[in-house]
Amino acid sequence: MAAGLLDRGAPVEAANIEGRTPLHIAAKENQESLIRLLLDRGAVLEAMDYFGSIPLHLAAEWNAGDAVRTLIARRAALQAQDKGGQTPLHTAAVWGAEEAAQLLLEAGATATAAGNQGQTPLHLAAKGSRRLYEATKGQHAIACLLLARGAPTDAAMQHGTTALHTAAREADVELVPLLIERGATVDTKTREGL
Repeated sequence: MAAGLLDRGAPVEAANIEGRTPLHIAAKENQESLIRLLLDRGAVLEAMDYFGSIPLHLAAEWNAGDAVRTLIARRAALQAQDKGGQTPLHTAAVWGAEEAAQLLLEAGATATAAGNQGQTPLHLAAKGSRRLYEATKGQHAIACLLLARGAPTDAAMQHGTTALHTAAREADVELVPLLIERGATVDTKTREGL
């Protein structure tokens, strides 16, 4: 059906109210064949929506493994930053999207990338999900993946918060000891002295 619409002149880069193109939606919905079709018909691989997200950000957020694989194979920018400075790996971390995080790391995404506030993917994995309480399990797995790939345990956000501060604030009894075991400094203080 999509091919027929494109054949009749439907614009491949039409955007919705959030600035998302059909490629963004196909990535979110994990529609691998549609992603290939759209790209073959001229869709922009790194088209940004109004939040600065490219389709790979949405595929990572929704843990759409087939979409992530396809976009990576087509050379989507692993380090593309949205308006908050977050890469697709940041997005996978905050939503507990374990498969997407694994695929991104295997493709070369940087575990140490910092967003606009200094947040690393590890900070976001420590924070917990706003969407699903079930995502916490994925976030623990992502934290382990990030630590195995050299994510710094003591990287501080602009106000001095480390992943250990965040995990402790969230009362995460599994991640706190893991971070300490991996070398997190236990007496680091934030700018507020916490």
